[in-house]
This record gives sequence, structure tokens and C-alpha cells, in this order.
Amino acid sequence: MHIKVEDPIATQWRILYSFSEEEHFSADFDSASFALSMRPGHGIFWNNVLCAKHFVLSDEEIAMIREETRENEANKTAESKASAEGDSDMYLGRLVMMGGGEIKRHVGSHSEVIRTMSTELERIRALREMFLVDISDDDEQHIQGRDAALKSGNQATTNQ
Repeated sequence: MHIKVEDPIATQWRILYSFSEEEHFSADFDSASFALSMRPGHGIFWNNVLCAKHFVLSDEEIAMIREETRENEANKTAESKASAEGDSDMYLGRLVMMGGGEIKRHVGSHSEVIRTMSTELERIRALREMFLVDISDDDEQHIQGRDAALKSGNQATTNQ
């Protein structure tokens, strides 16, 4: 999968994901999952809670992005202008929770913090409400003591 990098000087494509055609089996995924979840300090998923959700933009947000694009058109070459004219009319934004206690809403080049969490219970409820993750309040116990846990003095304690 490639994404288009909008640069005022040159429009480029950048590799975001790549997929092999090599056959994988359940054991391959089991061992990769185990390695990612059980090796302290290795990888982005050990030290962070990461969740992303894409959504279709409103007409007003699409108009804002198109206006930004028109403002940058003067800096583009004729070739990149031609490729931009074929772009789809569907625009996506995204919600992102990564690391600390914030959820950001990204639309075009604009980002804003739309929710902050200071406890694990607040983060669990945000995952449930905003990202539709099926997680219960009791699951708070599974992150306690881990690097990815929110560093807050007012987290709820659970009976062990």
C-alpha cells in the first residue's frame, strides 16, 4: 500500500505497508503475536496503546481540504497537477490514540486533540465509545504495571 505525500514542492508516493505473497500459517501469526506482546521494550506496541479509525469527512471538511489544495497548486508541476485531478471525491480523516492519554482528530493538514484521559478507566471507555473496541471496564487490570499504562496517581485499583 502506498500513500501520496503532499509536498508543496513535489508530490511523491511513499510505501506505507507492503504485503508478501509468501504463505503464512496460524503458528506464524501466533509466534509473531507472542513476540510483540511479551518482549519488554521492543516495538511500538509494548510502550504504547495505539488505535486508529478512519471516517468519511463532512462536506465542509472536504471543501477546506480542496481550498488548501488550490492554495498549493501554484507550487506544483504540470505533471503532479494532472495526477491530482484524477483523485477520488471521497476524503477520509482519522482518529488516533497513541501512547499517552490523548485522542487526536486529523483532517487534511489539521489536527486537534478531541479527548484527554488521565486514568485507564477513561481510556477504556474512550476505546469503547470512539473506536468501538469491545473491552470491559474490568480489563483495566491487564495494563497495570506495564510501560503502556498511563502514569497517573488517580488510577482505580482492582482487587487481586
